[in-house]
Amino acid sequence: MKPSRRLALVLLLLLGGTLAIWLIHRDPPGSPRGEASRAADSSPPAAKIAAQGSISGATTSPNPPRSFVPKDPSASTAQRDPAAPSPGVPVMPTSAPAAVRTPESETGRIRTVLRGYRAALGQNPVGSNPEIARALLGSNPRGIQFLDRSTVTLNAKGELLDDWGNPYFFHAISGTHMEVRSPGPDGKLFTADDVVK
Repeated sequence: MKPSRRLALVLLLLLGGTLAIWLIHRDPPGSPRGEASRAADSSPPAAKIAAQGSISGATTSPNPPRSFVPKDPSASTAQRDPAAPSPGVPVMPTSAPAAVRTPESETGRIRTVLRGYRAALGQNPVGSNPEIARALLGSNPRGIQFLDRSTVTLNAKGELLDDWGNPYFFHAISGTHMEVRSPGPDGKLFTADDVVK
């Protein structure tokens, strides 16, 4: 057989195979599948999803999931921010919102740090405010830094200060419990506006 006839035969077989596949997958106008797919093509996206589910026998809801972001046909890919989520992709929160810093939360944080100190060293730090501050900042038998110097306020005496610039008062109630008291906005200990943890 001549090479040109062999090439023509191969092309004819390929064309015939493609036509056969197209005919197999083409739906006749009267078939239920043909009607469903034509109806789905002229329907909104939610109806298309429902129609595809009924064709395949799957049980899908006609309503899209709540986190579904519909595709914006007016958005240009050239103008889209690369850091933004792609259209049609569920949007998931990346992290919880940061906690708001309050005098109460700061006093509670100092108390939590003291708990960590007790867990690591087996006892409360002892002494006055500056001695406790030094122990929490790393001057302790194990050399552990429980507080970062950049996250606390210290005065010239080395005392830990509350949000009003007053020194905290530390009172060891027992070997496993330390009370942390902020004098509050009036700057006086043991008054009604104290923050105690």
